[in-house]
Amino acid sequence: MTIAELAKMTRSSVPTVYANIKRGAGPKITKIGGKTLFERSDIEAWIAAAKTDRFS
Repeated sequence: MTIAELAKMTRSSVPTVYANIKRGAGPKITKIGGKTLFERSDIEAWIAAAKTDRFS
């Protein structure tokens, strides 16, 4: 998945995704041929880890 696709999936902007990558707050990245890509399983794990139980 590309940065633009991740931004669309998470309803955030492309600059926000880049900022998260820079500070290490996003999913694990994979670099292939100079492109930054994300594996769906890494995105799902990142989202699951970010979830909190608001009613605890």
